[in-house]
Amino acid sequence: MTTALVIDNDPAIRQLLTMALEQGGVRVLTAASAKAAEKILRHQNADVLLVDLHLGGGDSGATMVDSWSAKGMLRPFLVVTGTPDHPSLKAMKDFSEFRGVVAKPFQILDLVKQVKSLS
Repeated sequence: MTTALVIDNDPAIRQLLTMALEQGGVRVLTAASAKAAEKILRHQNADVLLVDLHLGGGDSGATMVDSWSAKGMLRPFLVVTGTPDHPSLKAMKDFSEFRGVVAKPFQILDLVKQVKSLS
């Protein structure tokens, strides 16, 4: 079974993604911040990450991806964002683990298929 870690500061998005992915047969872990997500990854495995670009509280998905890559913690990831043209995405696309950008609003069934295809 695929395990996805959803990293998003918006509880409604985390809940929506959790419900949809679980319905699609994906095990879901969630985190509201980069710090919480890193703690989860230190103790549990995730096959794919769904990373919000703007995590709030000074956190950035781009910074998190860069840091995790340096630590050898980065997994295949999708960026889920309302700003698909943001300049920081350019650097994220250079990582071999990058699997694409999902622009909000998105088709939930398409996202579930995409996540399942990554494992």
